[in-house]
Amino acid sequence: MPTRPLTELMTRDPICATPQTPVPEVARMLRDEDTGIIPVVDSPENRRLVGVVTDRDLVVRLVAQDVDVTGAMAHQAMSEQVATLGEDATLEDCVRLMAEKQVRRVPIVTGDGMLVGIVSQADLARAAEDDKEIEDEVAGMVEQVSEPG
Repeated sequence: MPTRPLTELMTRDPICATPQTPVPEVARMLRDEDTGIIPVVDSPENRRLVGVVTDRDLVVRLVAQDVDVTGAMAHQAMSEQVATLGEDATLEDCVRLMAEKQVRRVPIVTGDGMLVGIVSQADLARAAEDDKEIEDEVAGMVEQVSEPG
């Protein structure tokens, strides 16, 4: 597989929440950005990644637990253990990590943990359309990610 840099594929500077962002605002971000994940950073100024909130997190951690989502904050729903890659990672690294961790999106961070982008399965699928060499690897990764845990 070619060692195409992820920085060519990633969505740069994705919209973020902080741990104190109200959950209804996080839900609007998910809707307005048409995404399934919102990175959570400690502050908008330094963008150090501290977690992520997915649409599934909102349902499983809040709605299914009868938490009043109107008063909840992002930290109550976020996943703190996040599989990330560095800016020097390759497409191959990303495919491997997504398959291994069964995740659909991977935040890209600097050496000191600052969020610079995010790569999704859709980004990899678009890359596979442009480069037939990686099509089989991406298809295999999607299959592995979709397998029941």
